[in-house]
Amino acid sequence: MGRRRRFVNLVVQGAGGLYSLRRIPANRLFYPSTRATEEATAKSQESFMEEHGGRKHPGLHTMEMLEKLPRSTFAFEPAPVDRYHLRSLDFACLLGHESRMLTADNRGNTVVFDADSSSVLAFPNLISPKRYNAISLSIINNDGSNNNNGLEPPPEDGLYVMTRSPDVHRIKDGCFEVLNYSSSPADFREMTPHWVSLPPPPFAGCMNTEITSYTVVHGTTIYISCNKPIHSTYAFDTVSHEWRRLGSWTMPFHGKAEYVPELNLWFGLSLATPTAYLLLISSPTTHPSQQNHPRIC
Repeated sequence: MGRRRRFVNLVVQGAGGLYSLRRIPANRLFYPSTRATEEATAKSQESFMEEHGGRKHPGLHTMEMLEKLPRSTFAFEPAPVDRYHLRSLDFACLLGHESRMLTADNRGNTVVFDADSSSVLAFPNLISPKRYNAISLSIINNDGSNNNNGLEPPPEDGLYVMTRSPDVHRIKDGCFEVLNYSSSPADFREMTPHWVSLPPPPFAGCMNTEITSYTVVHGTTIYISCNKPIHSTYAFDTVSHEWRRLGSWTMPFHGKAEYVPELNLWFGLSLATPTAYLLLISSPTTHPSQQNHPRIC
């Protein structure tokens, strides 16, 4: 089983363009035992039935609210811009480890903050800014087991970044790119990270197209669903750098979904009610090229 996460990293936007990183201990988000979970579920169901005339809850039960967020671990601001533009982050994401956070602002500047060492690393800028709320997905190839006495370089990991509304006409240098780097602690500071432009998705350039959901399948393939020109899902092979259309269906979650190999499930928010329900989605049993879409558990 993979290493358990110690923290959930939350980037909070404050006043005046200031952002802060809050690290929530993972054990605050889960019940300590199955018995405690069952008791909380029964209590939630009882409360719902009292409020709704005996009708049982139609879906998953609500979680208890956190009393307050932890203190800020790190505060940062986007680069200054002229008075006619807003300062904002295009995205913030983990970089190969739960303690490393990469941020990119709307000028394409990137910075990596290491929470364990309380250090800041300057990283290469994006080839092209990706605009607000860009999507990011990590694919880890280096598991730290590269024992060849330095005869061959370790495999590179990839952070894939795309604007949420791909438009090859408005973004001159491309709407899709990958940061090649090493997530291994032994190689992270020994390999030079670099961005590489990638082929845009087939739906790039369609007016008002927006990506609705995305995830990684089988470790090397990216699934992306969009709403135009028709509701469709596409796959990008990170090895061959080729796109293909999977069919006229979209994944049933909102935004990013995470795959947990130990459970053979994706976890994501419901597309219908993203603020209320968490979906468990079973992984396709065949290769994505056979056009099997995910199943809700």
